[in-house]
Amino acid sequence: MVSKVNAAMGENDIGLAEKKKIKSYFRMWETRDFKELKDVFPPSVYYSECYGPEYRGIGQIERWISHMLKSQTVKEWKITRMIRAEGSKTVVVNWVFSAVESSSYSFNGVSIISFDGGGLISSVEEFKSEARKFTPDFAKKP
Repeated sequence: MVSKVNAAMGENDIGLAEKKKIKSYFRMWETRDFKELKDVFPPSVYYSECYGPEYRGIGQIERWISHMLKSQTVKEWKITRMIRAEGSKTVVVNWVFSAVESSSYSFNGVSIISFDGGGLISSVEEFKSEARKFTPDFAKKP
């Protein structure tokens, strides 16, 4: 059963420590400050990006971040909703991501974020959708 979503962020049943870890990680990309990365992820973390790459272990994640800091500037990674199934250590996070590489881009996404017994983020699986939403012509009433 999915917990009820409150109007502000849908975080009513998510623990304060979990919220802080998730928000801290998203903010690291906006501020480009990853000093607390090991306070968020354990050594054995698994991370799957929304366009295919996978990283296993904190070392691979650190190398990925180092690479991305040279080629990308995150303008915003805004959390729009967090939900968690009752009794689960997994949080589903809806977000909007905006960045600049060779040009600016933005998209919506969802991350399935799982926590280990020590309260660290043990896995992240990202999924992307287009930011622009529309109703196709064939679906509209005549």
